[in-house]
Amino acid sequence: MNNLKSKQLLKLLVICFNQLCDEVHTSFGKISLKKIASTLQNVTIDNVVSASDAAYLHKIHSELSANCWQEITVSGETLLMIKELVEILVHDYKDDISNDLCDYIQKVYEVAVLSEKIDYQEHIYEKVLQEVCHTQTRQSIDLHEKATGLLRKSIEVAHELGVLIVFSLVDAHGHVILTYCMENALLVSQEMAYKKAYSAVAMKMPTRQLAQLTKIGEPLYQLETMSDNTLVSLAGGEPIYSNGLLIGGLGISGGSLEQDQYIAEKVLTYLYTE
Repeated sequence: MNNLKSKQLLKLLVICFNQLCDEVHTSFGKISLKKIASTLQNVTIDNVVSASDAAYLHKIHSELSANCWQEITVSGETLLMIKELVEILVHDYKDDISNDLCDYIQKVYEVAVLSEKIDYQEHIYEKVLQEVCHTQTRQSIDLHEKATGLLRKSIEVAHELGVLIVFSLVDAHGHVILTYCMENALLVSQEMAYKKAYSAVAMKMPTRQLAQLTKIGEPLYQLETMSDNTLVSLAGGEPIYSNGLLIGGLGISGGSLEQDQYIAEKVLTYLYTE
């Protein structure tokens, strides 16, 4: 690939794709995009798509398609930029890039669209889930009875993601109901999982939201220091409600922050909808 213009367009495509990674808020979409971001950069530099790269992208595409509401329409600025870049490269610079790379970047655009759709639908689902967990009409939840089922669900999702986690479940007073450490999980995750669960209960909010409030200039800046590090502002901690009352907290640690959050959300969905 010798054409300078096509190289510049491919570099811009990588930049836009990384920008989309930052814009996606929900954990499922962010995990999927980050998985292929570094691969995209290498592929566009080398103008070579290996069989493993193509298979990996196809796998991500299939996973997103299986979890996506196809009827949703998305049209963010970054997504439109990616679409335009791909169309220009495929139609105007197809002689400068390999056929495999043409196919690859078109599939990358499809993954970007699916990720945006997942982001939107999870936002809607989160709103609905909040209403469900605060409603006064459902049967009360006994966390002691549900604990082992929640643990099994967390391990199931962790296996799907290929991560080793620590699971921590606490009651409304921050007392441990159940803690479980998967074999070979990081030792530090044992402490972090509990702190995430405790923080979600103590602050009555998901720890990923707490992370936004503890940044420099925000109302809870230095909260962790002032609480002698008993509180953490890392994603993966979720408060648990039953009939509008706080009954406990869940903490997941061991993967990336996006993976921890994704597992925690899946466990809560299982709890509230089983």
